[in-house]
Amino acid sequence: MRDLYNQSANTRALQNMFQISPAIDDVEHVFIYLQRTDGPNDDESERTPYLFDTFQLNADNANSSLSSCRLEYGNNTFYPELEYDSDSKIRIFNDLMSYAFRKNDYNTGTQLNLSNFTSLYGLIYFDLSYQKEVVTRDPKQLILHYRINVAPAANVRAHSIVFYKSEVVVKSIGNELMIV
Repeated sequence: MRDLYNQSANTRALQNMFQISPAIDDVEHVFIYLQRTDGPNDDESERTPYLFDTFQLNADNANSSLSSCRLEYGNNTFYPELEYDSDSKIRIFNDLMSYAFRKNDYNTGTQLNLSNFTSLYGLIYFDLSYQKEVVTRDPKQLILHYRINVAPAANVRAHSIVFYKSEVVVKSIGNELMIV
C-alpha cells in the first residue's frame, strides 16, 4: 500500500468540493479531517497538528461543524451511499473503529472513545476496499463533497490521507534490477 497526503485551500464557504486527486487507481482507504487554520495569534493547525476540529470548527463553541460529507470516486460512485450527516457521528465512529480493530492484531484496544472522537480526534474514514472489478484500470478522480452547518469564525482546511495499491514491475537488466 502506498499513501497520499493532500490538503485543500483555506476556506470559509459552507459548501465545498475538495479534489483529493485528479487521477488515482485502486484506492482502499481514505481518512479525512478538518482543521482551523488561523487562530488569534498563529496557525492553529501547526500549533496543534494532532487535534482535529472536524466537529468543532469554532474555538469558542461547537456551533460550527461538519454537517454532511460524501466521497466521490470516479464518475458518480459515492461512499458511503447514504451520506454522513450531523447525526451520523456514531456511524462514523463505528466505521473508524472497524478499521482500527481490523488492522490491529494486538489485544490492546484503543484510546479513542466517542467523547474524544467528537471533541479532539474527529477523523472520518471511508472504506473503498470492496469496489467492483472493472475491465480497464483507468485512474479515477477522488473528490470530497462536504458542507458546514454555520460559517466558521476562522478559515478551515480539509486534509486527506489516502491508502492505495500500487504495482511495481522490476526487470533484471544484466546484473542490475530496474523498476519500470
